[in-house]
Amino acid sequence: MPWSDYNRWHEKHHVTPEVNIYGAMTMGVPLFLFGTLEHVSWTLTRNPGDRGDCFAVKMGSKRKYMFDGKPTIFVVHEEVIEVQGEDPVQRQVLEAAHGPVFEREGMTAFVAGMSMYTSDFQGDELL
Repeated sequence: MPWSDYNRWHEKHHVTPEVNIYGAMTMGVPLFLFGTLEHVSWTLTRNPGDRGDCFAVKMGSKRKYMFDGKPTIFVVHEEVIEVQGEDPVQRQVLEAAHGPVFEREGMTAFVAGMSMYTSDFQGDELL
């Protein structure tokens, strides 16, 4: 695992009345990517597999796209991004069957498709 350049990792030991955690973090990621608690540990494995794809889907309107030959309504998520010292920023994020829309160009939406992605994944549950 690299310990220099842009992949710089740093060792961290965080102790509070509720938790005693020891592990490592990397720049820009405010969580332990591998670490240990009293009764559990976790780590990363080197798995360079291709887990992502970009899908270009044709849009029928600003709120619909073609999926399996049928117009399908995007799921719309209202996101609020807290910005320190500024007003919160509100954004609408469109979601297609393959994942979130990250770019639109004309009547084409570009969708980030990832393995293990399911549209009902809430981020706080195990796959």
